[in-house]
Amino acid sequence: MPTLHLDKLDICYNSKDVINIDILSNILIPIPSMKIQKKIISVIDTYNKKINENNKSINTYTEIQKNMIWINLLNNTKKTSKLKDILNIKNGSQLVSSKKQTDLGDNQYKYQEYGGYNDKFQPIYNCENSIIISKFDENTNIKYIKDKFFLNQNGWALSITDKHFLTEYIYIWLWNNQNNLFLKENNILHQTNFLNIQIFNVDIDIQNKIISEFNYYENLKRLLISDNNHLGKYDIINIILESYNNISIDMEAIDSLSASEDKSQPSSPVINSKMQQTTPTGP
Repeated sequence: MPTLHLDKLDICYNSKDVINIDILSNILIPIPSMKIQKKIISVIDTYNKKINENNKSINTYTEIQKNMIWINLLNNTKKTSKLKDILNIKNGSQLVSSKKQTDLGDNQYKYQEYGGYNDKFQPIYNCENSIIISKFDENTNIKYIKDKFFLNQNGWALSITDKHFLTEYIYIWLWNNQNNLFLKENNILHQTNFLNIQIFNVDIDIQNKIISEFNYYENLKRLLISDNNHLGKYDIINIILESYNNISIDMEAIDSLSASEDKSQPSSPVINSKMQQTTPTGP
């Protein structure tokens, strides 16, 4: 049975993101029996259903986070402070040398790059324990990174200067308001307008309460996202088809199953032990 070269799908597009028919038409795919095709579809449908359920839960947890934040703030806010009075903005820098995570050949490229891209690593760092904002994204991307990292020219790093504010609280407040918080000119964040934004000033114990409740649901979301990545259709197809490609299958025995519906328990086709180890059975 031929191998399904799914890795070649990425090179079916030219520099203008137009699909290359010549490459696509020469990709080999296995043609298993109808019985196996139906089994593959059934497994993928099961996984997709689980992924959709996880996504609904993720959205629900996000809404709970937003409501929780506002409930705590509205019940405990005493006053507001402008961002310019409680934090500093550091602009990122440009570094030509970079490698993707998959291309790391040595340990010196160990600092994640943030700003506009996050799949590269750098040999040096210029920030740590900071809130990151991507200046040029259509949907402003906000992260809180505790580790050392490299910030490129497309981002800001926010560091808190007022001891009455916790960095993670500021991050959560910005995260909760990112869709309507930023005044943009030509899709670029305007620093003066940003620094004049007012943030709710609450006691440290309330900030810690917000952080604790936010992170509880954030961890639940991470588990579901990790589950979705594991259940991703691309990986499942590869696992199933590669398992069929690497094992010995009695195709006649499989095809004969469709003619055995009148039997109470048809016998299984003859396969070796490798298939039993590699074929997924569902979540």
